[in-house]
Amino acid sequence: MKYIFIIMMLMNFRSYSSTVRVTGIEEKKAPVYMAVFETEDGFPYEVERGIFVWNGTPAEAKKGVVTNLSEGRYSIVIFQDSNGNGKMDRWFWGKPKEPYGISKAIKKPRRRPKFQDGAMDLDGNSVTEIRLWNP
Repeated sequence: MKYIFIIMMLMNFRSYSSTVRVTGIEEKKAPVYMAVFETEDGFPYEVERGIFVWNGTPAEAKKGVVTNLSEGRYSIVIFQDSNGNGKMDRWFWGKPKEPYGISKAIKKPRRRPKFQDGAMDLDGNSVTEIRLWNP
């Protein structure tokens, strides 16, 4: 009986490989940050509140970052830290001052990004390309 319960629990926690590639990187030296959010809490500026957080070089971001996430709805934010302070700088009305991108954005956002704008369902292995937009 114990084993049946354990097997059922494991079936509900399937993990999928999701590769995120970043395009549109112009600055070759500034680090790139990525955060995966499950809710709008902290999105998009409080990167440390994401359930998966990554930072690395532009070359690594272009190749792709692999995340292992369970089935669910996620929104991804990426920014390039041009001034090296470790956070996404923004104007007083909320729009980013540094190159940024969110999942599902096919054109440059004209306002502060919202969780719903980039929310996508993950129900299998996937590859996502996110373009960085200059502010």
